[in-house]
Amino acid sequence: MLKRFAFIILICSGLFFSENVFCYDTNIAHPGIAEIAAKVYNQNFEQDLTDEEIGWIKQGTMEEDTPTRWMNHFYDPIYEKGLVFGGMTYSSAKNWASSPFTQTNYALGDKSWQRALDDIKKGDRKNAFKELGHTLHLIADMSVPAHTRNDVHLGDFYEKFVKLNWNEVLKKINNNFDFLNANSLDESFRELAVFSNNNFFSDDTILNSNYLSPSFDKLNKSNDYYFYNIGQKSYKILYFKESKFTNKVTEYYIDDVILSDYSTILLPKAIAYSSGVIKLFIDETNKIETDKIALPSSRESWTGFFNRAAGSLVSGAEKVYDLAKNVFGVKDKTLALSNEAGASPNSKLSGEEEYIEDDYEEEEEENSEDEEQEDPAAVIEKPKTVVSKPQVVKQTSTIPTNINEDDEDENDIEDIKENAAIINPTIPVVPTAPVSASYSSGGDSSGGGSQSNTNTNNVSNTPNNNANNEENKTNETEDEIIANEIIPDIIPPSAPVLSPIFSETIYTTGTEYIISGSCSSDTVKILMSFSSSTIPTASATPIADFSIATSSTEWNRTVVLSPGIGYFFFSAVDASLNISPTSSAVKIVRDNDSPPIPVLKTENKSGFGSTIIHLSLSGEKDALSPQTFYDIQYSTNTLEWVDYATSTLDVEFDFNGIRDESYYFRVRAFDNLGNISAWNNETGGTAEKIGLSMEVVVSEVAWAGVFASPQDEWFELYNNTDTDIDLSK
Repeated sequence: MLKRFAFIILICSGLFFSENVFCYDTNIAHPGIAEIAAKVYNQNFEQDLTDEEIGWIKQGTMEEDTPTRWMNHFYDPIYEKGLVFGGMTYSSAKNWASSPFTQTNYALGDKSWQRALDDIKKGDRKNAFKELGHTLHLIADMSVPAHTRNDVHLGDFYEKFVKLNWNEVLKKINNNFDFLNANSLDESFRELAVFSNNNFFSDDTILNSNYLSPSFDKLNKSNDYYFYNIGQKSYKILYFKESKFTNKVTEYYIDDVILSDYSTILLPKAIAYSSGVIKLFIDETNKIETDKIALPSSRESWTGFFNRAAGSLVSGAEKVYDLAKNVFGVKDKTLALSNEAGASPNSKLSGEEEYIEDDYEEEEEENSEDEEQEDPAAVIEKPKTVVSKPQVVKQTSTIPTNINEDDEDENDIEDIKENAAIINPTIPVVPTAPVSASYSSGGDSSGGGSQSNTNTNNVSNTPNNNANNEENKTNETEDEIIANEIIPDIIPPSAPVLSPIFSETIYTTGTEYIISGSCSSDTVKILMSFSSSTIPTASATPIADFSIATSSTEWNRTVVLSPGIGYFFFSAVDASLNISPTSSAVKIVRDNDSPPIPVLKTENKSGFGSTIIHLSLSGEKDALSPQTFYDIQYSTNTLEWVDYATSTLDVEFDFNGIRDESYYFRVRAFDNLGNISAWNNETGGTAEKIGLSMEVVVSEVAWAGVFASPQDEWFELYNNTDTDIDLSK
């Protein structure tokens, strides 16, 4: 008992003090991400970072975890706040990175983005790149769901997984990393934080009511895994376990197979955004004016000095904690990819949990002791993969699965029920009406969770039969626990289905439009959101919700339209406040603008054998309309106009006129909704005259007669064609 009590105290101390609670691994993942990001930058730009500069950056990423700076490494983009812990709200990572005055009050002092720019302008490249490393540490943390979903806990399993399987994860990604341009530091923080918050769970926020996303389709599952899609990429997001008695989901897990999928998406994102921030820093150094950077006069205040001293105590507490673990024989839980012979990374979990000792603690201590002697530019030594059976991280209200059939005392089962209640509060669950369940074994079942197990056979009271009776008694109690368990409904309803008309773009000039569709029978409310993008995850804005009549599966909603293109998305909500995935997008175009006035060009091709004037139309198309139509008119006097072509999509024409006649032309455009532009030229512009025919020409004239007789006047005609011409016509 004393041993257990001492261990609980150490665990509680570790929860507050241990830096492992709050970050990617300090000595492996963070410098590793920064190093790869620097190499990605070098591959894309001529202004290469030197090995020495990359070493300084890596050193900065490790120093950022100095206690207690890590309290400011969280950023929840949904609620726009940092870590909420112990009754205090700390700076968000986004604000912390650019808060030089706040940082002076913490260990190591001001390592802000502004300080890095100031130092590099002053020629202090070593400190500048170390300070850049501090910022890159914060950027990488935005790819960790726990850091963007306000989830503080002792040892995040995703971060541990990346640490223990660094080489294996890189191999799975195939060392294929992209560069992502960063427009601003704030934008990089927010985009990456939104991505990890909206698309991934952390240990203690599985189906948490504080976050609407990720909301997955309960039908998108295979081999006990739920799947989630980001664009065309599908990955495992949750492992589930169903009760064999009720066929309902009783547990949700995040196991190492899921963490492997997570890491192959999140780690490349961390590297891509980090490489973009490196490029942003290099660009800023070429244009920033140092005298305009507001910085504190001292890098570290007295408060920061005392904070550093407190951090030393924290480091000491960690060593005491490690010593105590050895004394009490406590082993750490770790996750590692299984590479045993014949093992498949996607194999179904055995249900067994194997605890293996963390082989890296001693290595990390040695690294810490030798840190000052280590070459900052040295290549990071990657850890060997630890082999273990897949371990399950249970994060839900759990029905006990470890009831021993040999238990002889009903009180033991009652203890199990109490213990199950103790481990349940990891997921906020919306209260639901109790679920009535019954289980019958050889008899009639009755409602209200009661059971009838009637045996009509007479059984002799032999020792063997007594043992069987005890076993049946235990099983009956076990069944009763399961039958009476109130299983919260946390499976979301199906996404709303839109009416067929909305499979195509809707065009309108009105300010309102009615959208309709159908929904599952368990839907009680529809959420509506709006976006200017076809992807709602990061940009959609909730604008309304409306209730659905009882037992109704049809719905409609009038939406208010702004000029331009808008996308509307709908999600279903059931009685337990579970939210479905979003529907497909409804694209509505409100177009009240006239198309641009077209340009008309003429080319006079009349003359020998032709009376043609060629017309061609050009100019900008209507940005909102899929098609632009044209009306063309002509006139011989600019007063009376005659239609030549109406509602045409053609842009090339051959106008056939009358010889020796002049013509004027004009054109206008209109769109699908009837918005009409002005005529390109109300007066018709310059006239085009149809030339005379040159088929028959006068080749010679004897206007004064000839030598033989002055009265012999004549002229000669010449046929320019290859055929006979009838002059009588």
